[in-house]
Amino acid sequence: MHFDNKKINTRGFTLPEMMVVVGIIAILSMIAIPVYTGYLEKGRLTMAQAELMDLNNVIRLDRVRNPGKSNIHAEYSGSELAKKFRVHPKVAEYYDISVAPPGNTAAKSTPAYYLLAVPNAKSGYSKAVWMKSTGEVYRCDSADSARNFETSGKCERVGGAE
Repeated sequence: MHFDNKKINTRGFTLPEMMVVVGIIAILSMIAIPVYTGYLEKGRLTMAQAELMDLNNVIRLDRVRNPGKSNIHAEYSGSELAKKFRVHPKVAEYYDISVAPPGNTAAKSTPAYYLLAVPNAKSGYSKAVWMKSTGEVYRCDSADSARNFETSGKCERVGGAE
């Protein structure tokens, strides 16, 4: 019997090489996943902004057709909003859309109104968008800033009439 002491060449990776590759993939995914999630949120926020613009157009058209109506907030609140305007399912999945009076509740008879899209609890998002009846649009870093209709600080103007 004769044994050859030559080393047999094997193909493949060693365990340390595989561990380095797995470590690199883990580091890249730690960076990429939050960035990707941020892009998703930004895209969905843009969709919510487009919904607010559509809703604003529906309300304006309704006002032209029915000039005697003055209480927009009651006509487009809660279940009434769902009857008159169908929010896109992808937007409704992540954002709650509402119509609010400007300033205090005593101003409910004013023709002005604010449109608001805030992330729902299921979405896990933080950014929100709101719009004046005049068409000015503001994106906010927090839902609370949007609910307070802030025009500076955590909110920035991104479009609309001057």
